[in-house]
Amino acid sequence: MNHQLFSVDYFVDSFEIYVKKHNDVKRQDAVNAYYRSVVSTLIQDRLTKNSEIMRRLRNLDEAYTTFTN
Repeated sequence: MNHQLFSVDYFVDSFEIYVKKHNDVKRQDAVNAYYRSVVSTLIQDRLTKNSEIMRRLRNLDEAYTTFTN
């Protein structure tokens, strides 16, 4: 995983890794669990730059759409 941290490619790879680690549940359930976990973490993160949080959320959302289609 040599992608820029929190880029779309980073999140797509992270989805893949998470799904492989959680192969005992349905793929979509694993993807949704990872997505919720990251969103929750980003919201609770104490970053002062709202634009950075929004960039990460947009990249996560784009990766989710890419990975689930």
